[in-house]
Amino acid sequence: MAHLEALDNKAGIVLGFAGLLITLAPDVPVGFQLVGVIAGAASIALALASFWPRRFPVLEPSALRRYLRAEESITRLTVHDTLEDFVNEGSDILQSKGRRLGRALASLSFAATVLALGIVVEAL
Repeated sequence: MAHLEALDNKAGIVLGFAGLLITLAPDVPVGFQLVGVIAGAASIALALASFWPRRFPVLEPSALRRYLRAEESITRLTVHDTLEDFVNEGSDILQSKGRRLGRALASLSFAATVLALGIVVEAL
């Protein structure tokens, strides 16, 4: 659960910086402004997609009811296999959130670079 919170915190930071970059964009030449705002908007969209709540697997006690009268070894094996599936599904969800966040950060970096170049060109 701590990994999810850390990813959400990072997504919030990316979201905030992307919003800040977009507000600074009007002071940049139009060509740089357009590319920077599009990259910043893409970063916002990806950060929001990273935030989006996912359905995590949970153990439902009612589903285990049928194993109450089964042999202990079968019940233990079933619970173990179920928990293993949950861990694998949770890992997949974390990885997809991490990929989206990485893409959001790359887009934010690109937007910052383009807008910085626009500022330099404007100063020349």
